[in-house]
Amino acid sequence: MTSRKTLVTEAELSRRQLLRSAASASLALVAGPALAAEGNAQRTFPGADFVNSVGVCAHNGNKQTPYYSNFPKLIELLQDLGVRHIRDDALFANYVGRDHEFYQRMRTLVGMGFGLDLVCADPLNGYLFVPPRRIAEIYEWCDHGVEIFEGSNEPNLFKNSNMNPAISAEHQRTLYATVKATPALRNVVVASPSYIQKSVPIAEDISDVVDWMNIHPYPGMEHPETTGPGALLGFVAGSERIVGKKPVLVSETGYHTAVQTTKFHLPVSEPIKTRYLPRLLLWDFKNGVRRSYIYEMMDSFNNGLTDPESNFGLVTFDGTRKPCFLAVKRLLALFARPATNARVLDLRFELAGGLQDVQSIAFRRPDGSHLLFLWLGVSGWDRVAKVGRPPVSRELYLTLNPLPRAAKARVFQDDGTLSESPVGQADGHLKVVVSDQLTAVEIEA
Repeated sequence: MTSRKTLVTEAELSRRQLLRSAASASLALVAGPALAAEGNAQRTFPGADFVNSVGVCAHNGNKQTPYYSNFPKLIELLQDLGVRHIRDDALFANYVGRDHEFYQRMRTLVGMGFGLDLVCADPLNGYLFVPPRRIAEIYEWCDHGVEIFEGSNEPNLFKNSNMNPAISAEHQRTLYATVKATPALRNVVVASPSYIQKSVPIAEDISDVVDWMNIHPYPGMEHPETTGPGALLGFVAGSERIVGKKPVLVSETGYHTAVQTTKFHLPVSEPIKTRYLPRLLLWDFKNGVRRSYIYEMMDSFNNGLTDPESNFGLVTFDGTRKPCFLAVKRLLALFARPATNARVLDLRFELAGGLQDVQSIAFRRPDGSHLLFLWLGVSGWDRVAKVGRPPVSRELYLTLNPLPRAAKARVFQDDGTLSESPVGQADGHLKVVVSDQLTAVEIEA
């Protein structure tokens, strides 16, 4: 996200571009899929696929941020969180090479098993520029740990609509051609520039030079499943006009808690951010997103509750874990089961009761057990009063096939903890209380 930018000095990268516009009014009308309770028609996903879909954004080249000043703390936090994918800006200048501090850090992360998504700035950036002809060198400087090279981050096309769309498209075409012509990069994904919605109508067709669509569908003050201006599917539909139907990369998403801000990008409270983030990650995955990078790992600045960029992090500026960090950590930890020789079966399930707004998705774990996530896709934030609403809940009846040996439910609380919820039985069904706080039903087949 971009905000207040200063000229870049050595190893200093500016912040991301602040989200300047929501989806257009026409896109806001695109509703989410009716996936709430399809019973046996639902698919059971490998748990590893979901874990692999989650990443975090970082700013390791920006000397003004704690990413730069406290890199050992960042490593500790990444290991604790459980993610394996990191997004950052590729850094290039005449003083930058393999031994530059930024790339030393990238190699450290790669050596620890983290995969990299690097943003390649185009000439419109004004402060950074990554010439596509040097991509192979950057890949080598990262010890071949780059999974994705993105086009430029939120390039401003409408500032000069006569020239900027062509400049952006040409950089993307050259980036794509270079990657595809380099044998060492044959497994690297080339993602599109992350155009903001205001730029999409004037962007050139780049569908032939993109592996993955790249979007920034921030919900703002809306809940993850919204069909309003922050709707995921609205952003997808808009970008399909310029990249076609491609796998979807959400290279930035999340919530900020700058509750005193007057900026267009509106906040939620920390408890509601904690309630929403696990739902947001599951909602993205359920709708086919290949990877979602949470913006961001740490608060980049410490300028109080009026500044969004000081309040996006899972962790505070001084390195303290927030409740939302704990929620994401515990979500990922639910999938951490050692593989066994147990026969892994798909889980078939049916829900009965009041199914309006009910969302569900099931996963199988390597040990043969399953996770069934249930939640109400409703708003928990009063945007007028700027306060969170108490959770709303209802009881549903769950039928499982095969019949489970054991089942227990865990509920994600707004402070980042998990509480155990009873799973009763009635007439061969399980009774489960579902709310807008995520419920995870652990099922031993």
